[in-house]
Parts: sequence; structure tokens; C-alpha cells
Amino acid sequence: MKKRDLERLKKKLLKKKEELLSKLEELGKETSEEGEPLIEYYDKATYQFNKEYKIALGQKDAEILKDIEDALRKMEDGTYGVCEECGKPIPIKRLTAVPWARYCVECAEKHEMEREAEEEEYY
Repeated sequence: MKKRDLERLKKKLLKKKEELLSKLEELGKETSEEGEPLIEYYDKATYQFNKEYKIALGQKDAEILKDIEDALRKMEDGTYGVCEECGKPIPIKRLTAVPWARYCVECAEKHEMEREAEEEEYY
């Protein structure tokens, strides 16, 4: 991978990291028990649903944040852009779209199919 591409991707990762940290901080304030608004009984269920939904979104953002941290670490140790499954280089086009990608497209699709199969078994 060209040094220029690596620097560009690192900037994207750092920018996304800042966005997620800010978003998670704001989410933490919104979902804390302190400052919970006084609401009518009828609105409690809606309020609780919205709160749980925001927490779920926050969990997804936290997962992406972890992937970003891993990608930045890989940049430092020289293993960035290598599929964790097959060991092949991840195409620059994929890394440009998802700079924290762990897998090449083929392996990512395989993991997604496995995850979907596990969810179907669960339900």
C-alpha cells in the first residue's frame, strides 16, 4: 500500500474515531438515569424504548470504535490492510469505503452469512 493512501486512511480513521467518541459521550448523557425527564405513565414505554434503542446504537458505535482502534494499531505494526481470515490484502477500494475493515469482501460475506445463520438458529 502506498504511503499516501495509508496517511489518507489514517486521517479518515482518526476523524471517524473523534465523531464516535463525541456521539458516545452525548449518548451517555442522554441515557443516564440522572436528569430523566418527568413523563406521564403513557409515555414511559415510548421513553424506555427510545432509551434502549439509543443504547443499542451506542453499542454498535462502540464496536466500530474498537475496530478503528485495531486498525490504527495495525497501521503501527505494519499489518493494516490484510484480511484477518485469509491473509490476502484488502483492496484499497474497500479500505477507502470502510477503513476499519477486518476482512476482504469474500471473507466479510462469509462471516455475515455465518452470523445470519446463527441468528436464525437463535430465534
